[in-house]
Amino acid sequence: GAVDGAGVFGGTGDAGKRIERAARVRAAAADRKALLSVRASLGVDVGPARADTPSTSRWAHLNAAGSSPPPASVLRAQISHLELEAELGGYAAAQAVAEAERNVYSSCARLLNAASPGEIALLDSSASAFAKAIYSVPLQPGDIMLSLNDAEYAANAVAMLQHAKRCGAQALTIRSTPDGGVDLPLLARLLQRNGKSGGSLGGRGRIRAVCLTHVPSNGGVVADAAAVGEVLRRYAGTPEEGGPLYLLDACQSVGQLAVDVRAIGCDFAAATGRKWLRAPRGTALLYARAALTAAGSDLLAEPPILDHAAAEWLPPVPRLPLGDGGGGALNSGGGAAAGAEGMGSGLGGLAYGLGGYAVRNDAQRFQLWEGAVAGRLGLGAAAEYALRLGLHNIEASVRGRAAQLREGAAGVKGVRVADLSGQCEGALGLSGIVALDVEAIGGAAAVHAALLRAGVVTGTSPPGSTALDAARRKLPTLLRLSAHYFVSDAEVDRLLGALEACADHPPAT
Repeated sequence: GAVDGAGVFGGTGDAGKRIERAARVRAAAADRKALLSVRASLGVDVGPARADTPSTSRWAHLNAAGSSPPPASVLRAQISHLELEAELGGYAAAQAVAEAERNVYSSCARLLNAASPGEIALLDSSASAFAKAIYSVPLQPGDIMLSLNDAEYAANAVAMLQHAKRCGAQALTIRSTPDGGVDLPLLARLLQRNGKSGGSLGGRGRIRAVCLTHVPSNGGVVADAAAVGEVLRRYAGTPEEGGPLYLLDACQSVGQLAVDVRAIGCDFAAATGRKWLRAPRGTALLYARAALTAAGSDLLAEPPILDHAAAEWLPPVPRLPLGDGGGGALNSGGGAAAGAEGMGSGLGGLAYGLGGYAVRNDAQRFQLWEGAVAGRLGLGAAAEYALRLGLHNIEASVRGRAAQLREGAAGVKGVRVADLSGQCEGALGLSGIVALDVEAIGGAAAVHAALLRAGVVTGTSPPGSTALDAARRKLPTLLRLSAHYFVSDAEVDRLLGALEACADHPPAT
């Protein structure tokens, strides 16, 4: 049955130590919330940011949670390389920018405060990046992968379920708190039952990984990811000590919040380029902590897909039959095939083993050889652009604009702000995503289309993308507003005016 999370990080053992540990975790959370209030005085200068985004003269962009328009420098980086490919061909063009492509790993590492570029892999989507992390969790029958909030994204849930099914393991979840935070006391209690170096959770297997959605797709609550990391270390230990792997879905947080993977203490973090980071579509990054991929580490299973870039092929050493003067691996003239050192032979001696392979000892084991170089260069340019603006400045601007949108939308007749408060343990307030229930004025699809006709780009969030939260709160398809730092006061007014028009004359579906 469900485990009661009541009490101060309950569990067995000395009550004084439990209270002391809980106090330290909560004090750290209070420090993080105090820091947020200091950062609120920061911000990005809207004028230059709009000048770097020419389409803002024509459109009000409030869909950063879907896909942001890129700044001019990102567009130049991408187009310049496409022109170079048209001139030289893809291979020669890639050789010409090889150093610039290597620098993308460094830029992304600095963006996340990773320890080194070797902890970064470049991929095509956050969903595929997070799935590769999920499939690398070593599971035994009965083991558990644990989702930590109701806002789990559909793609992640499906990957967890599939991996668990293949391994005879379980994909489970714990409920969020009523205000949308992670239930830290319950997590601590489950980890204590799990044990630091073995044991089981009520006879149902061992927690091998926890998965956290940092910012949900359908609402603004920011999970206190660092508090989760602290609870994991205190009550279960690091993966090297037998604790579970910590997987962070940072798809909606990287680019709008300052995400520090070392301060958070996660083992993996996945993020897309096209949303808040303002990079090209079809780009993403995966952070994998170096200790997980180091030579000799047994903390991970191999990635589900490898090629000759993710792993080195170790071909067999032929044992040539006497009298054979050399030649190919297969003797097709009817004689015995050459053997392979340590591999044996098969098919009646007419074939031998392909050899072996050695997986890379860094995060690039998760990426394949082929990739869109223009997109990667655009991703690097976007990371550098964000770093120049300052991640804390971006966060302050985005949070401030979202608060303005929530307040304004709440005053429109027939519109309900569907965001939870985020003012609780396990959460750090609200992000730049604003979710609106507009069923009373025509529904999300109709209002979204009407806003687009008015020159305002927004998004929608269907219940199936966050099915647990949608079912718990009985949510319809939501209208999703997500304003980046280049959105002006005038554009907020434009959006609110268009919403008022929909309220006065509900648009047809």
